[in-house]
Amino acid sequence: MRASRTVPAALAAALVATALTGCTPDGPTEQAPPLDEALTTYTDLYDDVLAALREAPDASDLTWAESMATYPSVTEQEDGLCYLFVTSANGTGTIDDAQALLASLAAQVDPVLEEHGMEPMSEQQHSEHGGDIWVESVAANGWSVELTGGGQSSPEQQDAVVELSIDGPVATDTCTDATLEQALADAG
Repeated sequence: MRASRTVPAALAAALVATALTGCTPDGPTEQAPPLDEALTTYTDLYDDVLAALREAPDASDLTWAESMATYPSVTEQEDGLCYLFVTSANGTGTIDDAQALLASLAAQVDPVLEEHGMEPMSEQQHSEHGGDIWVESVAANGWSVELTGGGQSSPEQQDAVVELSIDGPVATDTCTDATLEQALADAG
């Protein structure tokens, strides 16, 4: 007996959903932007997302500061893709409910993501062994905006840290600091 060549309805629906969101287990479904274009596009996105986070009513007790790490930076991944890490920021403060705060921040950021052509934030995801929770938006070209929340709990309060990070693949001949420095110099 010959095997059927039709795709079961459930599998077909999953394939369509994957194609529409641009996310696959194998990575991006669209081509990565050139390095210089990504620097401009995703630095603008970072600025707009951070501004929205600073205006979030439920985050009024958070103090936002850019990460002390060196940004932007590029790193060649094991799969050969060159990733650009635009920058990151941390919001710190004392809160009552980290999950509710992260949900509120995601809702605050969603309109900004839409303005920049990205999908809304995902449902909250939890690390396998507890601890951090996060939400993310992943574009078809592999770029992601992620908010990660974590903290140290006490009976009276929770010291919260919320991290904003934006990164993704870029098209470049060489994935080196010198290439990044040249792109930054060309951007002016």
